[in-house]
Order: sequence, then structure tokens, then C-alpha cells
Amino acid sequence: MRRNTITLAALLSFAGCAPDDNCLRRDGNCSLLALLTYYPWQASCTAADPSSQSWSTSFTDAVDSEFGFDVCARGGTIFLLSQANVPFASYSGLNSTTPQPAGQSMAAVRYNLQGQALSFAYIGADPNTVSAAQIAPALDGGVLLLGIVDGAISNLNMNIQRRAYVASVDSATVKMDANGVPQWFSHYGGAGNDFLRGVAPAPLGGYFLAGDSNSSNALSDVAVRLPPTGEQQAWLVRLDAAGNPIWQTYVGGAGADSFSSVQALPDGGALAVGGTNISFTAGGLNPLQAHSGGNDLMLARFNAHGDLMWFSFFGDGGNQFGSGLAVVDQTIVVSGNTAGGPASFNGLSPYTPAGGASDGLYVEFDFSGNTTRYGIVGGAGNEQLNSVLALAGGGYLLVGDSTTIGSLAGKSPLLINSGSNDFVLVRFAGPGAGIDWWSFYGSAAAENGGRVAATASGDLILAGNSVGVISGAPTPIIAPLGGGDDAALFRLRSNGQF
Repeated sequence: MRRNTITLAALLSFAGCAPDDNCLRRDGNCSLLALLTYYPWQASCTAADPSSQSWSTSFTDAVDSEFGFDVCARGGTIFLLSQANVPFASYSGLNSTTPQPAGQSMAAVRYNLQGQALSFAYIGADPNTVSAAQIAPALDGGVLLLGIVDGAISNLNMNIQRRAYVASVDSATVKMDANGVPQWFSHYGGAGNDFLRGVAPAPLGGYFLAGDSNSSNALSDVAVRLPPTGEQQAWLVRLDAAGNPIWQTYVGGAGADSFSSVQALPDGGALAVGGTNISFTAGGLNPLQAHSGGNDLMLARFNAHGDLMWFSFFGDGGNQFGSGLAVVDQTIVVSGNTAGGPASFNGLSPYTPAGGASDGLYVEFDFSGNTTRYGIVGGAGNEQLNSVLALAGGGYLLVGDSTTIGSLAGKSPLLINSGSNDFVLVRFAGPGAGIDWWSFYGSAAAENGGRVAATASGDLILAGNSVGVISGAPTPIIAPLGGGDDAALFRLRSNGQF
């Protein structure tokens, strides 16, 4: 929805309400309060921005690898979600605000809009490990960190723990205030392996978590909307603002089913995307688009109570999977990955065709779960798309990494490939519209991953993994120290240039 041009009729239409509906009702279909709260909140991961100066920096040490998983801009602050294989005592003259763990840990690093480090904190589970997943804005100006643990978080004050670690692999959240101070943390899981990889704030407070579980009932004390029906099920959990689960639901069949990303909706419900390797029915519903017989991308919509409203598949019998999603002008835009196809789908041809055996994928859906457009981002090498960001003005940005793309829709890149695997950004003018620009960002070594946030001026903050100094970028504020991969963070203009 375009900023500053939102009408009540447009909001009601988006939420599925007629203008004469009683939209003060809270039945999971339409809520005026939710709608009016949702759009200001949608922009709350956008930083207030007095400057447009580009910069680059690294979260780094000389001993081992650090990784940049996600980024969120809040007010005048940028939060980088990182992971350190071997935590180090100090960074940019700062010490961790939490006790330093010994083993692999999640790290939250705060920067100002000029790229200067403000503070950092580790989340550890000695003698076990914590892996970073995603970060989401909170309504109070803070953030929620999501990670995966194979033991209990051990370096935070146990008085702020909401739920204890259970067994095997669990997921964990840590709520931080705007200054990066942990306010509470919680574990989510059962007797099996429970992976939550995606997080999104709900419009009226709380959060959605999405992933997969092979526990028979991962949260045994929490209401289940749809029970698990197979060994590995896609899993969606609704939390309140204090991290307590309100409900959980499972989607899947006899195969392997998973969600990777989640997006809240103004009606209080959510969309979740991931993949599955088998067809199924769920909640008495059939898929809107049939399963291809291979590994298919899966998109599902839920109402505010956790009831499944519809689900849909996208695939060609090969290998497709959804990695991220955003809502752009009443269109659902999904990023993902594909093993080279499909060459056509439901009478549609790809807007940009396949390039090789492993490519990035983007798919546009309407709110009935039908594909309206799709395309492939790829060359002769290996490409992937990790996320998609809705932009002010109705456009969207695909974020991933690539080695060999030559052109997209007849356009050459702003910055050419560095000779190895680079970050890649592709900016579309909007759903159904053309490509505004696309570009590589890389060093002589390899870059991969990549997620992006925006400032109020439209500048872009890109986070990912790098082994060198990004070509063409300003001199790093903190240069990579060469211990392996480093978490890279840099700021671009809205036109993709430094």
C-alpha cells in the first residue's frame, strides 16, 4: 500500500471488508483498529534518517567466522542479527553487555545510521550452541531475536525466562529494548526437533513464529488449531507481547513440510511460506494450486485465531522452495529458490527465464492464493534469493546472492560481478511491473546470504556474509579481520549505488 495515499476504502478492501461492514468486530476477518494500527507499524522497521551518506562495516575478529543473518532499522538505530562461531571479548572498543559465552552464539549488534557501533550482546547456551535466524521489530521500539538452540540459553538472567528448554533442538526468542538490553527470553519446543526460522510482529502486539517440528505436540500446554499429521510438519505459533504462546497450528502431510518466513496481515492473521515434498489436504481444505509431485513451494493463509483459510502449491515436479514474503499493493510477493524451472505454470511464462540448474525464484500471488506472475533470477552458476522487502511507493526488492547473471529483462547490472559469489539486489517497480534496476555487490572473495532494511529516505541497509572488502563501497569503518567469514553491513542509496 503506498505511503500517504491510504484511504479507508482501500484498507477495508485489503482486509476483505465491504465499506458497510461493521469493522469494529474482532472475529478474525476484519478489525478497523487492526487496520489503522497495521500500516504505521508496517513502517516501524524503517529508520528516521537525517543523512544519506553511504558506508560499510563488519562485525569481525581474526579468530573464526561471524555471519550476518538479518537487519532491522528502528528510529535512529540499526540492529544487526549475527552469529559468532567463537565469541570475542570486545568489538569497536565495546564489551558485550551480556556475559561472553565460549561456544557458538547469537549476537545482536547496534549501530547508528552512520554505521558506528553502539553496543553488542551475545546470546549463548554453553556448552551447547545458538544459531541465529531472524529479527523483527517490536511495537515498543525494541526488537525480537529468533534463534535455534540445542541446549538452554545460559548467559542471561534466569529471572527473565518465560519458558524453559525441553529437549533436543528447540527454538528461542529474546526480546530487547531499544537500547539492546534483554527484557525476557523464552524457549519453544518438545521432545523432538523444533525449528522456528521466521518471525513477524502482529499488528495489535505479539508475534508470529514459523518453521517446522517433528515433535508430536511441541507445546503441549498450548491450544492446537490443526494437529500434526506426519513426521515433519510446517509449524506456526502465535505469541503475545510477553512471549507466551496463544495458539499453535501444524500444516502438512506424510512427507517433509516446513515454513521459512511469515508475514502478519491487517486482519490479525498471517501468511507463511516454505515448502513440501508431497500433496495433502489440511483442515478439510484442498490446495488451491495442485502439487506437482516434486518439492514444491507452499504458501498458506491463516486467520487471527490460527484457522487455516487456504493453502497453495507452486512447482514443476523439480525443486522449488519459498524463502521470504511481503505484501505489496494487495499482492503477495514470495522469494525462493528453484532447480531451474518451471518453464511455464498454469498458462504463465516466466517474466525472467531460468539461467541454470540452481536459480532464485520470485512468485506473485493474489489474495485468493493464485499465481499471477513469476520469474527466475539466474545464470549458468548458482543463485539464490533469501528475502523480499516491500518498498514505499509500491515497489519491492529481491535480496540474494549470485555468480553469473548476465542480464535481467534486458537490463545490465549497475555494478558488475566481482568474479566470485556476490550479493545481488533486484528492484521491481511493483507487482506486475518491470525491473527498475539490479546490481551485484561483492569482493574478490565470496559473499552470500543477504537481508535488507530501509531508512526513511529510502536508503538500503544490507547485511550478509563476506570474506573481503566490498568493491566500490566506502572504506570500511571496521575492516574485515580475516578470521573466516565476517558479518558485512553496508548502506546503499535508494538507487542501488554507493
